[in-house]
Amino acid sequence: LGALLICLALVCMAASTARAASALWVVDPTNNQIDEYLPGQLTTSHMPTPLIVPIGAAPYGACFDQSNNLWVTDDAEEFLEFSAKDLKKLPTAPSAKATITSSSFIDIVGCTFDRHGNLWLADLDNNSLDKISAKQLKAGSGDITPAVIITDSAEMSGAYPGFVTFDKA
Repeated sequence: LGALLICLALVCMAASTARAASALWVVDPTNNQIDEYLPGQLTTSHMPTPLIVPIGAAPYGACFDQSNNLWVTDDAEEFLEFSAKDLKKLPTAPSAKATITSSSFIDIVGCTFDRHGNLWLADLDNNSLDKISAKQLKAGSGDITPAVIITDSAEMSGAYPGFVTFDKA
């Protein structure tokens, strides 16, 4: 079993995540976009120009599922899914293929997938760690009610979750 790691912080920093192709993906909320830096760009000491995935609202977090689809959380309290196939067409801007919302989302700043395809969410303002099952994700876009796994209690010690991931063990 992989361990679930939670960063508890009062300050949110731009998150980054890498996928199998070794590209570095960086959340850029100031410009409402996700930046992709290719492996060759990461070996030099200059300011490389990234490929850009435009997002309609300021992105807060990003993660990849087992199929290399990119999932993005944004300040409109929704999750956008961009297919791996469309991401390979950058710099042509991809369109989100699914949008998931929930009336319980307030400020989702982190996301990760476990080995079973479940999506885990760090909700800053709800002080909670939520889980959306793989079955719920397969149902498609729309309003989803996540299972609250950890909430503001002794487990969270009154802190705010800002980043969440599983190790590879």
